[in-house]
Amino acid sequence: MDGFELRVGEIRYEGKGVLIHQVEKNYLGTSESPIVVHVDTDTDWPAIIPSGAGVVVALLVAWLTVRVQQNQIQGNISNFRNHWMSELRAAASELVMVMRVLSNAIVKKKDFKVTDEYYDYSSRMLQVLSRVELLLSRDDEHSDQIRALGNKIVRKVLVIDFRDPKHQEVLDDVTRFQNLVREELETAWAHTKEDLGINRKFLFLKIFGRLLK
Repeated sequence: MDGFELRVGEIRYEGKGVLIHQVEKNYLGTSESPIVVHVDTDTDWPAIIPSGAGVVVALLVAWLTVRVQQNQIQGNISNFRNHWMSELRAAASELVMVMRVLSNAIVKKKDFKVTDEYYDYSSRMLQVLSRVELLLSRDDEHSDQIRALGNKIVRKVLVIDFRDPKHQEVLDDVTRFQNLVREELETAWAHTKEDLGINRKFLFLKIFGRLLK
């Protein structure tokens, strides 16, 4: 058959195909063997492109949201680290001051150890040392070195006496202690700059730098 006339009124759908009745007095489809019509259309790009753009925008918004949350977390960590740095700097500075004043007074003033001033300074030295140790609660090599040196200096200060020749050794240890604390603060400041994105390179510069290495 070269062709046939299709009347919409004669078409009904029963879930398995199209049943067309009484076309040129013949049945072209039955309930047992209906005519199955396949519709093949071209891609509707004008409808797809806006949908794809919507997906891209949604992904971009999600990425920006995650980045904002990460920046907020890093900002909170940075604030906490700055507060910790201020506390450590103040405590370490006071400890260094008390160590030097107390050791100088002991070796230069005879019978200084029997005065109330000695008791006040020594008590204060032990209190500030405990504060520094609590601020340096991390279990790493550098923090352990600072804590160990601080305890060593305190023991030396408490045992030296009038005109003790080991006084200069104590002062040298105090200088070493001060330098170690300064290194700890410099490391913390470097981490703070990383949290805040200071001196952060663009992605392609990082990749290029790694390739050069």
